[in-house]
Amino acid sequence: MANLIKPRHRPEKVIGYTYKKKTELGNVYIVINEDEIGPLEVFVNLGKSGTSLMALTEAIGRLISLALRASISPWEIVDQLSGIKSAYPTQQPDGSVVFSVPDAIAQALTEFLNEKSVNSGGQRHES
Repeated sequence: MANLIKPRHRPEKVIGYTYKKKTELGNVYIVINEDEIGPLEVFVNLGKSGTSLMALTEAIGRLISLALRASISPWEIVDQLSGIKSAYPTQQPDGSVVFSVPDAIAQALTEFLNEKSVNSGGQRHES
C-alpha cells in the first residue's frame, strides 16, 4: 500500500467565504476555505450542535474537505452532489431552486469556483 494519497497540509491561516442557502430543513451555511492552491475545506452547518442532522452535514463537509486536500477536482465533487433531490425543493430569493442539502453544497461550491475563475481571468464552468 505504498501509493496511498496523503491530503495536503492545512495552513494555520486561510481565507473563507460563507454561503447561505434555504433548504426544506432550514437555512444551511456552507463555508468554503481556500489556500494558495485553491479550495481546501468545506464546513456545512445546519441545525443545532449535537443533533443527527448536524452530524450528517458535518460528515459531508469533512469528506469534501478530505477530497479537496487529496487533490480531487472540486468540479468532480460538484458533479456528484448536483441535482440530488429530496422531498421538497426550496426556492431561493434569487428564483433558483435548491433540491436538497447536498444540492445546496454543490451550488455554493459552483458559485465559489465561478467567482474565483472570473476574478482570475479564467474560463467559467457551469455544471
